Amino acid sequence: MKDTARNSPPSPRLLARVIREYLAEEPGADEKLRQLLDQSRAFEGDVQLTRKIRTSLLFTDIAGSTAMFDQYGDRYGRSIVAIHDRIVEAVVQARGGVRVKHTGDGMLASFASCGRSVKAAILIQRQVARHSARFPLLAFKLKIGVNVGSVIRGSSDLYGTSVNLAARLCDMAAAGGVLTTGIVHSRCKGKGYEFRNPRTITFKGLRKEVPVYDILWQPESMQPYTG
Repeated sequence: MKDTARNSPPSPRLLARVIREYLAEEPGADEKLRQLLDQSRAFEGDVQLTRKIRTSLLFTDIAGSTAMFDQYGDRYGRSIVAIHDRIVEAVVQARGGVRVKHTGDGMLASFASCGRSVKAAILIQRQVARHSARFPLLAFKLKIGVNVGSVIRGSSDLYGTSVNLAARLCDMAAAGGVLTTGIVHSRCKGKGYEFRNPRTITFKGLRKEVPVYDILWQPESMQPYTG
């Protein structure tokens, strides 16, 4: 097989042909396929590097959604998800963020700065609290995780350790809470946000402990929503 250019992936047609040859056990097909797979991996690595960006991430998750669906049924659960989507998307758009994907009972959004993502998290929690006070039969709580770091931008998603950590923070957050990392705290301290309960957590899959903080979003002076 002729040497193929290393600045582009193998064509789908060529790859399909070599796979057919390999499955037919033609002589030399295994080496051809190995070369094409190596070329694909090398190219994909280059693409990922060119798409790597630094961003601030916000994950939301409806606390206890599985039990909610089980107890009250899918129609009720979907109504809660729709309310969540409306609140989160409105705040994300207002704070200059971008919705990345829906996770079924939550959402991932990205922002250009830590400040915007922290402010969005606070506003989302306040809007959910106001909704729940006004409509107690459709009340729910959110868990939110906020992180900042380098990510790999795919065609319709973000990937990488920073994204995984944001999701883990969301999982670990208390119902109605916002959990963030030490780097977010260091970038946003002194800017009017209140961080509480500093501690370290060892997350599965990460070798080092991660400093984390709770973000206070409901000051004592905040009055309940009255309409």
